[in-house]
Amino acid sequence: MRKAAELGLKWQHDAIAIDCLKCGHCNSMSEENLPEWGLEAGASLVTLSKRLICSKRGSKPVQTFRYVEDPDGPTLVPRQDP
Repeated sequence: MRKAAELGLKWQHDAIAIDCLKCGHCNSMSEENLPEWGLEAGASLVTLSKRLICSKRGSKPVQTFRYVEDPDGPTLVPRQDP
């Protein structure tokens, strides 16, 4: 994967979107957080999905996908205010 600077792009952030297939709750995590789940960066999302449960309802079936987050663009996952 080419870095944002190599492509002449401004700040980017590789992230993983997580959608609960039962209740529709959406969340995201940084690709950098994969080691917290015992996985290396770039690990299979199938493996990650098997380790996740919905933080809102506790249901197991979740869908995951990778995306590049751009602070100037629209969000795929609602932003959480600190």
